[in-house]
Parts: sequence; structure tokens; C-alpha cells
Amino acid sequence: MVNVRSKDLRVVRSRVERPILRRKLLTLLDEYNELYDSSASRVGLPRKLGNRVAVLSDSCVAKVFSSDMNSLSAFRRASGVLISTSLSIQFQDRRNILCDTDFWSLWDIIVMRSGWVLIDVQQFNSAFNGGGCRYLGLVRFLPSLLCGQRCCTSSGLCRVPLCTMSISRLCSSDGAYSACGDIWTMLMKQSSKIGISGRGRVGYSSAEKFERSQVLSFEYQLKLLRSMIDCRLPICDVILFCMEINAMIVGFSSPLSPDFDAENQSHCGDLLARELMVYIHFTNYADDVMQLVSFIDADFI
Repeated sequence: MVNVRSKDLRVVRSRVERPILRRKLLTLLDEYNELYDSSASRVGLPRKLGNRVAVLSDSCVAKVFSSDMNSLSAFRRASGVLISTSLSIQFQDRRNILCDTDFWSLWDIIVMRSGWVLIDVQQFNSAFNGGGCRYLGLVRFLPSLLCGQRCCTSSGLCRVPLCTMSISRLCSSDGAYSACGDIWTMLMKQSSKIGISGRGRVGYSSAEKFERSQVLSFEYQLKLLRSMIDCRLPICDVILFCMEINAMIVGFSSPLSPDFDAENQSHCGDLLARELMVYIHFTNYADDVMQLVSFIDADFI
């Protein structure tokens, strides 16, 4: 079971609103890479070298913006940091992100801990990467806030591409944790359906299928998961716990595949994704997962 300190559940973790110093952001990104490297031998979790992050030097940033010096100036005025990582694709299309712990670790740094703004990834890469997807552009504030007279034309409208770009939709902490809440709802209803949790059990009494101690233990884990979401603990930890609980529910309701390994994160992640896909596309449950569907691409969980 996931290791959660009691003090982490006493208060709700708030996202940092005021941007941290640039050097502190770079330190957090270095820590992400160190954690990424140290987990390379983790069981059941193949590592992709491209999921590391690389902060581009000033000269490399200038090359990226070589076709638009006005946007380069705007990026520098906003204290921009340009990151190269294969995870940029997932920030752009919102596909295959739910069980990707690398994605959520980086998301937590950007959205919850830094206070910096992630420029819409598709808009940025379309303008400065020839339609590919390689970069994440982080700024202390949207360049449009400092446009003033520097970027405006005689018509009063800014024509500098960077200044017209919006914030990435994945920057919503409310949206992300609401999506986790939808997963919790699914797990609660699925566990109630088979009789392992007490709220609204259908067709079973605990004596018929589960010992009372099993029911109480499982209900505790569901309550713990709900508290983790409400207190906004790192989504990486929340998702890992969701995988664990889901594997138990599926295992209780039907035999798992003989080659299924409960210690294998890839196996548990695939299982959670499959269960969610069935749940999402079952019309009776559509209202239960509205937040999840609006935050990620529901066809590529």
C-alpha cells in the first residue's frame, strides 16, 4: 500500500501562485532528472531516455526563435526557459498520460511547485518547431502582459506570435485533481458492485463473499485515496495508488491473466486504463467521468 505521512493529509497543498526564482526552477528540473535516472532499474517500468528534460542554453534558444526575433525578445522579457523533452508530445495531445509517472512528476513541478506558466504546447511548436513537437516553453508570465507599446502596431493589436499564445490547458490543477476524483468514483462504484466496500453494496453481504476485516481494510484504502486527492498530494502518487486499488478490485471480481504481475507498474497501468475505457464508454456512467474526459484524451488513456 502507498506510504502516506499523516501530516500530508492535514492540510490541502496549494499550487504556488507567485513564480519561483529561475535558479530554483532549474534546480527542480535537475531533481526531476536525478529522480528519473535513479528509477531506471525500477521493476516493470521501462525508461525512455527522451523523457529526461534538457534546458536549452541562450544560444540554442536564439536558434529556435531565429525566424522571429520579436518573439525572442518577448520570450526573454518574460524570463523564458525553454525545455526539450519527448514528454512535450503528451503535453500537446493529452494522450497516454494517465499512468505515465514521468509526465505527472514533471507536471507537478510546472503546475504545482513553480508558479511558472506553460505556453500552449501546440501553438508554440507550430510556430517555432516547424510543426513538430519537441519543446515546452515556460515563462514567469504571459508575454502579452508586457506587450505595451513594444509589440503593438498602429492598429493597437500585437502581431508578435509569442504574445498571442495562450496557457496550456493542462495547467489547470483543478482539472487534474477533478479527473482523479472521477477515477475514485469509478473505483468506489466498482468495489461496491462486487461487495468489497460497504457503501451501496449490491447483491452481496460481506459474510457471503468477503470477511468483515477485508471490507474494512478496503474501505480504509478508498478513504485514504479520497483524502490524497482532496489534499492534492502529487498526482504521481495518487495514480500509483489508483492502479493498486483497481488491480485488487479486478482480482476480486474475476481471475486475472496468469502473466499479470501486481508488482509490475506497466501491467497495473494497462489494467487501470482498460477498466477506465470500458467505464468511460458505458453510457450509464458518462456523467461520472466528465472531468476526466475533458482533461485527457479519453480514447488514448
